[in-house]
Amino acid sequence: MDYVVVVQGSGPHKLEYGDEPNKPLKEVIVSRKCAEAVLRGAQIFVPGVMACSSHVEKGDVVAVSVAVEQPGPHNGWGLGITRGTVLQGSKSDPQYFERCGLYIGQGVAMMSRAGIFGASQGIAIEMIKRVYELPSFYGILKGEIFLQNLPSIITAHVLDPQEGELILDMCAAPGGKTTAIAILMKDMGEVVACDRSHNKVEDVKNLALELGLTCIKAYKLDALKAVLRPTDVPINSSNDTSDMDIKGPQTPALCETELKSDIDKPCITNSIDEDTGSQAVKYIC
Repeated sequence: MDYVVVVQGSGPHKLEYGDEPNKPLKEVIVSRKCAEAVLRGAQIFVPGVMACSSHVEKGDVVAVSVAVEQPGPHNGWGLGITRGTVLQGSKSDPQYFERCGLYIGQGVAMMSRAGIFGASQGIAIEMIKRVYELPSFYGILKGEIFLQNLPSIITAHVLDPQEGELILDMCAAPGGKTTAIAILMKDMGEVVACDRSHNKVEDVKNLALELGLTCIKAYKLDALKAVLRPTDVPINSSNDTSDMDIKGPQTPALCETELKSDIDKPCITNSIDEDTGSQAVKYIC
């Protein structure tokens, strides 16, 4: 894969957080997704902060830990923390024991506590030490590169999209996999990108615009509700789909998901080919 550059990191590193008996540690708790980004070199942005010690001011050094989802009532999962929770540095803090071993580094507060929970965007904590060190690529080569996880890179590579094909990406945000597919197609063909919320769809559109890709069409659509059951589709002995009743762009497409996954479960299909005669259609999720 000559289009992929692997960035090497280092770790785990042992960090001293400087906790003293009579001086509680100043701390912030971030969401799991935020923590994953931090361990890949990112800074901590405002939306990722879930809880913070009281009296944190701009310039303070804080320890960063992770809030991990816990089993909840009705067979669900949740953080058990509402955004804006005050940490007292005591055992009564939410997830005090669960966070043991889940400290991921130290950072400098770029805003006060009030500023963090009063703002909607911006860098809240600038990391100075991480358990795993990776360089930050924030703002570097914008429009030229996109940081991507290895599984998504492999997915696009194994799919092997060709120029002129039609690709349906059923779980597209934030757009790294989608844009990788479009690049492999040399921006010739069509990539239909779907995700469940308007914000996620906008992320895909913005990334495609940033990378100068024009073959990506993004739509708000829940992939779990986008597959018709075989009993809902008219039987057509030929492979000609021109006689099917097309009701509009939101009409779910039939793909034989029983080959790889159950349509009642989260979409785990890697790729499915459908023979449409003149055009190859590949579904990916």
